[in-house]
Amino acid sequence: MQTGFLVGLLFLVIGVVIFFLALRDYRTAKASAAWPSTEGSITKTHVRIDDRGETSETYHPEITYAYTVLGSPYQGSRTMIGATRSYSSRRKAEAFLAGYPIGMKVTVHYDPEKPDQSVLEAGAKRGAIGTFIISGVFALIGLIAILFTLLA
Repeated sequence: MQTGFLVGLLFLVIGVVIFFLALRDYRTAKASAAWPSTEGSITKTHVRIDDRGETSETYHPEITYAYTVLGSPYQGSRTMIGATRSYSSRRKAEAFLAGYPIGMKVTVHYDPEKPDQSVLEAGAKRGAIGTFIISGVFALIGLIAILFTLLA
């Protein structure tokens, strides 16, 4: 089997996997708009740094919140469903966290079938389309590589 075919197949598989993961997240995000909500409070915030080598770092604002559903306490950390927020500067990540000071009361949307699954910002976000585009690019590159290999 030729290398081009295998590379094409790999890109195609990655594209399909990304598509189905994005579809799952999109459906869950859309469903979250109808989830019940309860009051919670911010218990912890911090900026996680991903060092990408000598040239760049990525800053991820992380939030932890506590909430109660039917008398049972829960803890959550997702602000939205899908990709996590990341910034190219620490200042931007800290600016985002400034909107969620420790002790702040927040509305927590939770899955009624799995109350430990929660989010602060319910519903599908406009940026979700980007993941579908990325999956399509991977799949298209894979298909082109496979076709060129088969036609060569």
